[in-house]
Order: sequence, then C-alpha cells, then structure tokens
Amino acid sequence: MAKKPKEWLKKLIGTPGISIDDQLFTMDSKTLDQQASPMHKPSILLDRFRQDDVMGILKKLNIIDKLEKSGFTDIILDIDIRSYLDQRINIFYDIRDRQHLLIEIRMTNGDGRRQVKHTINKREYSFLLIEWLVMQNPKISLWEKGRRFPGQDFPGLPMGYALIDFFQLIARKLELDGLLCLPEFFHNAYSRYFYFAEHQKQAEFLSVLRDLCLSDIDRLSNLIESKAVLSVDNKTYEWISKEMVMPISRELFDYFNSDRYIKMVQETMKGYRYKEK
Repeated sequence: MAKKPKEWLKKLIGTPGISIDDQLFTMDSKTLDQQASPMHKPSILLDRFRQDDVMGILKKLNIIDKLEKSGFTDIILDIDIRSYLDQRINIFYDIRDRQHLLIEIRMTNGDGRRQVKHTINKREYSFLLIEWLVMQNPKISLWEKGRRFPGQDFPGLPMGYALIDFFQLIARKLELDGLLCLPEFFHNAYSRYFYFAEHQKQAEFLSVLRDLCLSDIDRLSNLIESKAVLSVDNKTYEWISKEMVMPISRELFDYFNSDRYIKMVQETMKGYRYKEK
C-alpha cells in the first residue's frame, strides 16, 4: 500500500517542477550522434576550458576538498576529448582505472558548428548537454549497503549540489540558456533544479509520486524497473526518458515558474493515475 503523501509531497504537487533531492546518480542521453569522427574535435574542453581551468573550478567549488574529506587522497583529474560530441571529465583517486573512478562526466555544447538546441514554449534555446554523469564510492560495495538504485555499480557520492554548481558555472561562462539531460531512470528525474521540457512528462512524473508516495525513492524506481507499476487502465508503466532542463537564462527560468506552466501540469495530472501491481 502506498503511504499518505507527506507535507513535502503535497507542496511538490502544488508546485510542479520543484522536486526534492539533488543527487544525480546517473544520466544517459542519446540525443546526439556518438559516432562523430574523432579527427574532428576541439583541443580543449568545450573549446574553452584547459585542464588547469577545470581543476581551478573544482577547487573553487570545494569539490576536491569534499572528496578528500570523504577519505579519497591523491585525486587525479583526467580530461578525455574524443570528439565535439563526446567530451569527458574523469576524477579518480590513487590509480587511473575504473575501480578507482569517483566521478565521470560526459557532456557537449554542440558539434563545433552548431550548439545543442531545444525548442521550449515555441522558442529555441542553447544548452550544455549532460550526456552521462556517475558519482560513486568504490570503497563501499553495493552488497555491503544493499543495491539501491537501478544502474549503479557502487553506492553514490553525496556530491549532487556541488556538481549542479559546476555545470551551472560552465554553462554561464559559455553564455548558454541552461543545462539539458535525459534521465535514464525514474530516480534521475528527482531533482529540485530540473524541469521536464514537456509539461505532459512533468505531469506524468509528479503523478507517479502523488499516487505511489513511498518512503524511499529507490524502492519506487526499482518497482518501475521491475514492471510493478500500473496505470489506471492496468497497463504496465514504463519509464521513457524525455528532456529535462535546468534553466539559467531569466526568460527560461520565468517560463518554468510561470502560472501557465504550473497550471498546464496540474490540469494534465488529472488524467494520470498509477498503482502498485
């Protein structure tokens, strides 16, 4: 049985687009061609940031300090530029290998000729596309802690707020309108800063929270992945990824916080009902 909504959920339902947690566990976007020629690529990250620049930003935002205070020493920053469409930041500790990987980011702002664009409210905006983000603690096994979220190899690191600040700073320096991602799993969409570009998807997401208000978002996400959530017509609910946006420009921010967007979401929510199988 689903539990009665807590006060924070009541507030959430009353203000669509504002969510609760800022842990970005994994993201996987597939909106751009990942087969771009490796011969055509920038010499520095996003045509703007050298390795020293990135390390400076990480230190300024206390991300390196947070990692060290979490018990990770000898932090290694690796910038891996494979093409315009595949630019990576990897942070390791001690050894540069997958077993010592703490943070992995894959992002792009375009293919070198055009920016990442998406149309919202009949206007085109430019974005920093976060194609992949992993934050993990390799020192703790999932078997120790119990497997929580779909897609995890190790338990997550509590770095969500700091990395939001990192992406926002990068996007501002590039004079972009916001951040764009496609949440691979339901729990990836659980963030106070991101809004679904389509109000219908925002309504769907909030309706699942409304109707299946469980004590843990991990249980809800796993229920969805195991096909144990049904719509009102008894069809299995499947999570389909859609574009989510963190607005940076004032115009985009105002749209997602407008009465118009909120009312569209609330009206659409009336047509959605979900239950546990």
